[in-house]
Amino acid sequence: MTASSATRLDYSAPRIDQVMEGLILALLLYLPLAFGGVMPVSRIVLIAMGSLIAACFAVRCAAEPDATITWSWTFVPVGLIVLLAAFQTLALPIGLVEILSPQAADVWKTAAAAAGSEVKTATLSVYPHGTKTDMALLASGAIILMVGATIYRRRGAFRRLLTGIALIGLIVALIGLTQTTLGAEQIYWMFDGPGTNSSGPFASYSHYSEFINIAIGCALGALLIRAANRGPTREIQLHSIFDWDALSWVQKALCAFLLLGAVAIALSTSRNGLVSLVVALAVCAALMQVTRKVEGIGWPMVGFAFVAFAGLLAMGIDPVIERFERAADDPTTAVSTRLDLIRDTASMAMSYGAFGSGLGSYELAFPAFDTAVRGGTAEHAENQYMEVFAELGFIGSLLVLSFLVLSIRTLWRQLRSTASRTDYALFGVFFALTAIAFHSLTDFGMEIPAVALAITTVTGAALGRCSNTILHSSRARIASGLLAVSAATLLVTSLPLAFEANDGNRHALIADDLRRELQTTSGIGTKEQHARLIEHTSAAALADPTNAKHRFWAILAEWNAAIAEVRGHDPKGPSINPLTHPELATPATKAVSSLVANLKQGPTHGPTWSVAGQLKSLWMVDPEDDAANNPEVRLAGDWILRGRHLAPHNPSTCMAAAFELMRRSDEPAAMAELKRAVSIGANKYGVVNLLAGDLQRPTLALPFVEGDLGLTERLLTLTKKTLDKKTDPTADLEVNATLVESLKSDYETLLAVACARPSARPHELGKLASIEQKRGNTDQSVSLYRRLLSVDPYSTQRYKYAQLLVEEDQLRDARRELRDVLQFHPGHKGATKLLQKLESQIDQ
Repeated sequence: MTASSATRLDYSAPRIDQVMEGLILALLLYLPLAFGGVMPVSRIVLIAMGSLIAACFAVRCAAEPDATITWSWTFVPVGLIVLLAAFQTLALPIGLVEILSPQAADVWKTAAAAAGSEVKTATLSVYPHGTKTDMALLASGAIILMVGATIYRRRGAFRRLLTGIALIGLIVALIGLTQTTLGAEQIYWMFDGPGTNSSGPFASYSHYSEFINIAIGCALGALLIRAANRGPTREIQLHSIFDWDALSWVQKALCAFLLLGAVAIALSTSRNGLVSLVVALAVCAALMQVTRKVEGIGWPMVGFAFVAFAGLLAMGIDPVIERFERAADDPTTAVSTRLDLIRDTASMAMSYGAFGSGLGSYELAFPAFDTAVRGGTAEHAENQYMEVFAELGFIGSLLVLSFLVLSIRTLWRQLRSTASRTDYALFGVFFALTAIAFHSLTDFGMEIPAVALAITTVTGAALGRCSNTILHSSRARIASGLLAVSAATLLVTSLPLAFEANDGNRHALIADDLRRELQTTSGIGTKEQHARLIEHTSAAALADPTNAKHRFWAILAEWNAAIAEVRGHDPKGPSINPLTHPELATPATKAVSSLVANLKQGPTHGPTWSVAGQLKSLWMVDPEDDAANNPEVRLAGDWILRGRHLAPHNPSTCMAAAFELMRRSDEPAAMAELKRAVSIGANKYGVVNLLAGDLQRPTLALPFVEGDLGLTERLLTLTKKTLDKKTDPTADLEVNATLVESLKSDYETLLAVACARPSARPHELGKLASIEQKRGNTDQSVSLYRRLLSVDPYSTQRYKYAQLLVEEDQLRDARRELRDVLQFHPGHKGATKLLQKLESQIDQ
């Protein structure tokens, strides 16, 4: 290979370069408009386009003997990062894994022990599925960065790229401003998003603001090129950008976007986006001042801020102020979650050491290190640098750091020398890089394809502009062509995985909706509902077989269907246990076997461990055995506790762990788990049922029912059952009898308070009316029944009201009420019988 430091910036480019420019621009337009590219179908598009661009570059190297190739040393760490991710997915001898990553080796050996086997080979990644998925996206970005350095080196191509991204940003901002102004509650007025309606076409307002900041930097760069080309000297006046009469319609659009983009970020209510905008402006202004290449920076910046603020006032500044006020009112809460994530992610990174837990493994690997108490699992670290540290380890972090240092050094040296007027655009590039770098301290925007591709393409193009190493020998073209062919092959071979993920995700989304439907019927549902749920969860698992979560839900769906079938799909059906329904032992054994096999895909997936332990403990061991007599009992309990360790933010795993700890006579730890479960979203009725029903310890449930009418009633019902010696001969009957009286008094007091409110519910009025009737307070009982029937005239409580009237010898009124009961409920046997008796008495 030969290199030339003398670079011509106006050489004639091969026609295929224009094809690659078009492909990249189309991708840059598609991803932000497709919810930021977060859906699996967008990953297919990104990988397919990446492979096509690599193939085009290979053709360029083979068919264009005069074409040059841009080289930069920044490509070395980028390529090594891709190779590191690939290395994480290789099946290595377990002995080697123990040397390279003891934590990963321990994870795989523990999973193998659950299956009763020895692990011979393992990967450094604890979730290979996630690593392979993200590696394909990483490789696509790396190819576009390297190709972009060559095709965007020319001033015309570089200017078109900056202008194109800026115009795309304008489109995205206009969509966001329109949705916000018109009060749209959905993305594109059609699709529900996970957050607010202030994120334009993106799923998250934070990532929306990141993309807008990148586009603002591109717009500034394009306008600076225009101002530099018009000036008589290399030093330009910033205000010359806004010479409105001399601007083309495209340049006018870019000027408008500088203001609209700032307003869009402010109205998105993204504090990080707005702060990143200000920081990027400050850094850009400082660079202009230090290099003395751009003069007159003060007034344009003030004018920009004034006009942007005026636009914000016109659009509505209240949401922005409210969001900052919330952070100012409780700054500790505003930052504590992110600080907790950073601290625990650092602990995870230190545990996995040099090679990390595996690219794309954070969601499944991090919970074991998460010490915060909150509902839901953290899918990302909310800090891009820490997430890279955890997933790629020390080696990957050093590679990323070296890429950043080399890139900034290269851009800074070029900016100071300013060899070409086109290099003034580097101020805009620094703006975009600063905004993303600062925002990444509190977010994971580089995980979003639209954001990652935009900043990657701009960085690659800027590095190409700054490179002084132009390769033009046949040997260089052959080497580059082979590299491009290899990349294209890698991406093409990863497409089946992307299609599987898309198909699996489609079925998984349908299954999520079906599970929510089942929750409205206490999880019982109809036979048809369970059949549909099994159909879609199984389809998701078959389409994406290495996805541990899809496989888990498919197994759970089949088990829940078996339970519902035995109960006759009746929410009030009989309780299920091995003594009453031994036929369930077979499907339980099958489910445990499938769950243990699923650990080969996701050994750190906590719910898999927890459910496997629960089923094994209940259905596969003798309930009379203990850990001393049967080691399988202890093993099942260990699985439950491991599931809680790996999924500490799942209420179900915490509840199961509490039951196991109570069985091990560790009452303080069990109660702590139950309190944790409630704090992260567990239903208190489930806690009361566990303590008072399953464990026959109603006194322990008292802290969870205090002041709640429904929970007090439930605990009262369960405590009454413990007074039956047949329920549990070991129950403390005297203590429970005293508790029943106390709960009964509390319940009646709470019921009276509830019925004193105008908004009292019909069933509450009916229960208090029955109590007052038993006490002999007839007038109060009658008044309560009348209130109930005025609210719910169709209530069957009308029958009890009629019975009360009979006791008071108001036979004609009672007959009228009974006729109303039979009008609304023709089959009511009690009302029919009592009415016949009354009519015979009245006729006599």
